[in-house]
Amino acid sequence: QEMLIHLHSQISLSLRSVADTQASHRSNSKNFHFFALEKNDSDCSSPVQLGDVHRFVKLITRSIRKCGARVYVACAKPTDPILFSNTALMLGSYMILTLGMEVEQVSNAFRPAEQFFIEFSDASSDVSVTLLNCWQALHKVRSLGWVDFLSESDLTPESARISAFDMDEYNHYIDPANGGLHIIAPGRLLFIPSPVDIPDGRDWMDSEIGRRFSPIFIADLLAAEFRTALVISLSHERSDMDYDTSAFEERGIAMEVISMGPHGSPHHLLAAADRLLELLRAAPGAVAVHVQGPGACGGGSAGVLLATGLMRVFGFSAGEAAA
Repeated sequence: QEMLIHLHSQISLSLRSVADTQASHRSNSKNFHFFALEKNDSDCSSPVQLGDVHRFVKLITRSIRKCGARVYVACAKPTDPILFSNTALMLGSYMILTLGMEVEQVSNAFRPAEQFFIEFSDASSDVSVTLLNCWQALHKVRSLGWVDFLSESDLTPESARISAFDMDEYNHYIDPANGGLHIIAPGRLLFIPSPVDIPDGRDWMDSEIGRRFSPIFIADLLAAEFRTALVISLSHERSDMDYDTSAFEERGIAMEVISMGPHGSPHHLLAAADRLLELLRAAPGAVAVHVQGPGACGGGSAGVLLATGLMRVFGFSAGEAAA
């Protein structure tokens, strides 16, 4: 079994610990920088998030530029398949987003280790995605111009361009304490928590299921920061909103409920997908989607609808949309 996989002239993957890898390269250690991802960054079977990829890519890019010709060696043991797979995901992301490599090139580079990779899953969904799906999704958003993790200060004037994702904004608002808002397609599609009417005019309150936000807080955020034109509420039962919508209407944000029908109803889900696509294509600004009810999340039927939007409107494959 090969213990050191050379992925690129700048980076390698070791199948041993940092200490063991350093020991085997003691004679020429000055040519290498050995590191490992923190265990608590990869303690579940969900893939790392875009914000994690952003931080890793920026860090390794700056370090490589600072240290010059040294080879960066990421160390991860296959006996911890989650950490090992997330390490590979991070390295492959760097190869795609910074080195400009194609997915096939990245996949081929990791082939000696592919037997150790796991599929990723999410607690809110029964859908699994592979490392290849994740790399393909990153390549897709790169090709659409949605991500460019190299800021203008990192690039020459000739190659600098504005990123569609504002990663500071992305990382701030995805935090459940700041709104728990997910930017799915920059400027076009958002997934937001379901607003809740809160007593005493407060913007938010903490509950057993996490922080909940008032309609006024969410409406202000969507209008001021995301130029939102429409809020869609996905519901299995209700035909109206379960909160006061006046704050949205006062800010010029239209409201619509889309029924997903009884749980697991294919007929209702197809009709809901058609309506969502129609609204997404016609909206003059961003569309924000939420699922009605406390603790509602983006998995299940809602996840299928959002993935359908990525596929039919933005050209994602099924695997890319799932990732």
